[in-house]
Amino acid sequence: MKLVSRIILGTAMAATAFTSLVNMARAEGGPLGVYAGEASIFVNDTFGDRHDRWRTASSSRSWFWDESLLGRTLELRFRDEIISPWTKTKQGPANDRIYANAIGLGAFTHGSAGRLDYVLGAEILVTGDQTGLWHLQGAVHDALGLEKAYDPKTRKDRHLENGVHGLAAGEVAMAYDAGNHRLRPYLGAGVGYESTVTAGVDYFLGPLAGASHLSRDPVTGTPLAGDRDATGNGWSLVAGLDATRVFDSIYLPSDGDVTATRTRLRARAGIQADLGRVSVFFGQAWLSEEFVTQAEPQRTGLLSVDFRF
Repeated sequence: MKLVSRIILGTAMAATAFTSLVNMARAEGGPLGVYAGEASIFVNDTFGDRHDRWRTASSSRSWFWDESLLGRTLELRFRDEIISPWTKTKQGPANDRIYANAIGLGAFTHGSAGRLDYVLGAEILVTGDQTGLWHLQGAVHDALGLEKAYDPKTRKDRHLENGVHGLAAGEVAMAYDAGNHRLRPYLGAGVGYESTVTAGVDYFLGPLAGASHLSRDPVTGTPLAGDRDATGNGWSLVAGLDATRVFDSIYLPSDGDVTATRTRLRARAGIQADLGRVSVFFGQAWLSEEFVTQAEPQRTGLLSVDFRF
């Protein structure tokens, strides 16, 4: 128990220290450039298909600076994720994926070349029980009285090993605008803890069609707008779909009990309301099967609430 407490305390201290550094750098004319805004998302299947399984919970937060040292927009991203098997009554442990925790810290540069927008960057990913997320998941389920939810303390599933992994990633996109509509096809690729190639398209209707600082949620592919003042008030629709070719993934190792599917499909849609100093986004994302014996696709909920001061 002392070890668990130390792990959780260490994780909390690291997150607090990172947030403090970001807050220091948000000052106008700070060391990272001119602060331009931030974006966040919380993903959970509780307000999706209401099953506790697979891509069960994740969150991501990005901060943007213009006129950075590279002369372009800089994005710093902090994220975490919990991936779990389904309950034994739904899918036998011999036919399910391994349990995984991950915390990631990424840095990306955004720029343009002609009509093409591009993003290039890298992420460091810490995996395994050393993150402390497994204990947090069990504690939350216990506090809410979710007796049928997945409990990593009592289940004997294999856990992804402790480790530190890297990812180099890039994306190119081109926007087509018509009034307050924007269609934005994109092509992305990553090499590292997951080696993939993705092709997809995003659609924006409303004020978010004018957003110029976009991050992409790694789990659902949802584009997140980080513009501090540019989007204005009002309602926006954000939708999209993509297909990913998977070459390798630490989350589905070759020595595991299941075989990864080579093609993943994602579709998502949500509504964002910008109401002065409060911005609320809620949506749904559909994720196709990620391994061959997965019983069915998955639907997760997307939620973001931001306050501007």
